[in-house]
Amino acid sequence: MLDAAESTPVDGAISASPKLFGRAPYHGDGGGLPSWHKSDPGLVHRAMAAAASPHCALMPEQLLPRLPRLVRASWNLKCLDDQGHKIQPTSGYVHLDHAAVAPWISLDAAGARNSIVIDIDHAGGPELVAQLPAEIRPHLVIDPYSGRSAAIFMLAVPVLLQTKNPKPRWLCDRVAEDLEDYFFTGYEDDDEPSKPKRRNATALRVGTLTKNPFGRIEELAGPQKRRKLPLGAAWPHPLWDWWQDVSGSNLVWHTIPGADSVFLEDVSEHLWQLRHEEDLVELPSRGKPFWAKSTEEVLDPKGRNDLVFRQLRGFAFRHAEQDGMALLEQALRFNSELDRPMDFGEVAGIARSVTRYMLTEYKPGQGDSWDRGVMQLQRTGLELPERQHLAALRTARVKRDATMEKLKGLIASWPEGQKLTQKALAEAADISIESVKRYWKKAR
Repeated sequence: MLDAAESTPVDGAISASPKLFGRAPYHGDGGGLPSWHKSDPGLVHRAMAAAASPHCALMPEQLLPRLPRLVRASWNLKCLDDQGHKIQPTSGYVHLDHAAVAPWISLDAAGARNSIVIDIDHAGGPELVAQLPAEIRPHLVIDPYSGRSAAIFMLAVPVLLQTKNPKPRWLCDRVAEDLEDYFFTGYEDDDEPSKPKRRNATALRVGTLTKNPFGRIEELAGPQKRRKLPLGAAWPHPLWDWWQDVSGSNLVWHTIPGADSVFLEDVSEHLWQLRHEEDLVELPSRGKPFWAKSTEEVLDPKGRNDLVFRQLRGFAFRHAEQDGMALLEQALRFNSELDRPMDFGEVAGIARSVTRYMLTEYKPGQGDSWDRGVMQLQRTGLELPERQHLAALRTARVKRDATMEKLKGLIASWPEGQKLTQKALAEAADISIESVKRYWKKAR
C-alpha cells in the first residue's frame, strides 16, 4: 500500500534490535545485520541480481546487504504525467528485491540511521568529493541532465535512534551539518520565483528518499521533471550527451563509487582539520577505541580525563560558551598543558559531552554561579576529595560556633532562682546532653 511521500519515515515498518549493532563494521555478506538477512538470504541475493548492471560502477553487494528487508521506495517522486503536469509523489515500503531498482529509495531503517546523505544542488559535487580522502569519500549519484547529485556516506556502524545514549546521534547530526557546510557553495534560485533562495547543499533527514544508484529508467512512472542549473552553468550538463548517445545505460543516474563505508569519527576529524588547517601543525591520532584499551589505559591513575572535563566545564560556565568547535579548541589547550596529553579522540569526546550539556541543559545566568560554595574551592584546582575534606572542616566549625553562641545566649538569659544544670540546658537548647557537656566550661 502506498502513502503520500513525506520527508519522514513511516514508523513500525522494521524493528531493529540494539544487539545487531556493535563496534565492528558491516561485512559484504550482510554480517552486520544477521537477523535481517541471515533468516532469508535469498531476499538479498534476489535484490543484488535485480540491481546488477554492467553500466554501474558501484557493485550491488557493496550497498544492498546493508539495507533492511523492507525499504521505503518511490517511482514517481519527480515525474510528470502525459499532460506534462507533476504527478503527486507517493512512496511505500516494499521488499528489498523490489526496491533495489526503484529510482528513489531510503537507505535508513526505522530504528537506525545507515547513512548520511547530502543533497547537492550544484554541479561541483565531483570536484568536492575528489578532494576528500579515499577512506571517507562518499558514493556520488549524479543526475546526468542537470549535474545535481547526492553524496551518500554509508556508515560503518549504524546509529541507533531509540536508545538512551544520545552521543552517537549527536555526533552523527554534527557530522551531517559539517558535511552540508563542506558541499555548500552558495544559494540557488528556485524554479518558482515566489520561493526564497535556499542553500545549494542540504543534509537529508533520516528516512528521506534519495537517488538510488541502481534505479532503472523503465521503473519511472513518467518522464522526469527537469530542473535547470543557475545562470552561467552548462545546461544540460556535459554528461548528458554521453549519457544518451554513448553509454547505452538503462540507469536513471550516473554513479561515482566511493568508500564502502565510513566511520563518523574519521569524517569529523578530517572536517575539523580543514577548518583549522592554518593554525594546526599536527593533529594527534584518534587513538584506540575504548573497547580496545587495556585496564591500565581506561583506569588512568592521574585522572587526566576528569581534569580536562572539569576545566572545560568551568570555562563553558564562566563564558556561557555553547559553540562546539570553540569548546574543542579550549579542550585541546587544556590537554596540551598535561604532562601526558590524551589522544585526540578522548579530548573530542570531552568536548562533545560539555557541548551537549551546554546546548540541552544550560540555563542563562548559570555561568555566574558555577563555582558553588562560599569557599569557592573549584578555583583552587584541588582534587575532589581534598575539596570535600576542607568543606567538611568548615561546616563542622560553623556548626560548633553556632552551638556555642546558642548556649551562651541561653545561659545569659537563664531565669533567676532556677538552677542551671546540664540536663536543663540541653532541654532548653534542644540538643543532646553530650553536646552540652562538651561546651559546658567554655559556654559559662
